Amino acid sequence: MKNDIDLQIVGGIEWGKWLEQVGRCRTTGFLWRKKGPNGEPPRIKTLNIDGKNYLRAEEIKRFWDRAEAGEFAKTPVVPAKGKRAKSTKA
Repeated sequence: MKNDIDLQIVGGIEWGKWLEQVGRCRTTGFLWRKKGPNGEPPRIKTLNIDGKNYLRAEEIKRFWDRAEAGEFAKTPVVPAKGKRAKSTKA
């Protein structure tokens, strides 16, 4: 993250700004904050301060540690060669 020093000084970052920095939309962020279908813990926990969501620096570190450990890894889906979705144009 380019603002590591600033994040350490202030102790956290606004949720939407962090999502922008990691290249994810608010919908993905909403899903990351919710529990999984089988009761798995949320990927990341936010704090609500005056109606805005924030991330603590410690939570961001925990998130990246879990990601590096492969906890969120999935096999990439690559479409089969030569197979394309059929057009629905009439």
